[in-house]
Amino acid sequence: MGKQTNRKPEEAETILSQEIFRELKDGIISNTIPMGTPLIIRDLAARWGVSTTPVRDAVLMLEAEGWAKPSGRNRIVSIPGTRELLELSEIRLDLELLAFRKVKHLIDAAMVSRLHDIVEEAKIYDRKRDGVNYMITSTRYHHFLSTQGDNRVLSASLEQILQKLNRQSLSRFEKSQLSRDFTLKEHEQLVYLLSQERWDDYVLLLTKHIQFWPDFSEVSSDKATHT
Repeated sequence: MGKQTNRKPEEAETILSQEIFRELKDGIISNTIPMGTPLIIRDLAARWGVSTTPVRDAVLMLEAEGWAKPSGRNRIVSIPGTRELLELSEIRLDLELLAFRKVKHLIDAAMVSRLHDIVEEAKIYDRKRDGVNYMITSTRYHHFLSTQGDNRVLSASLEQILQKLNRQSLSRFEKSQLSRDFTLKEHEQLVYLLSQERWDDYVLLLTKHIQFWPDFSEVSSDKATHT
């Protein structure tokens, strides 16, 4: 975490809060910070060598996005439960199809090539058995088209949903080679359909691909709160 220089104290503190928030969220998504981990403000502040204010703000941001919840005087790491994951999956499909419709007329060889590169990058992580980066790269594939349009709210909303789904996706990626192979194959097919401008076939395969994916039977979050 880099030091902020030549900034007003309030601005520097805000940036610091955002940096801490992103680092904590990345840790939760990648499961290096497991569900149920206490987020003790003073301990985290001591870890980063900062005051408690930016850490408290970062933890409140986590809570606002559903990555933390109150537990006694503190907050603990929380991840989506089965019901929320299913609801997020439904919204995800609608948002990805909307993103595609909005940028379909913009799709060119350069965009197709970028998607191809993302799939190839995911293959490298698969061969390395690097589940976290494989998951993140595969998710970047699904977020890519939304970043090519001019609707920033759409892109940001889809990104947040994909991040929520990432945590459970990691478990599935790591446990099933068949699932990884199947996902990569369909990503390659989707890129091919875009390259051929077979829009209807792309929509059909994307819909099948996303609807097939949800498998939340192993969600281990506290169901009394989330389901």
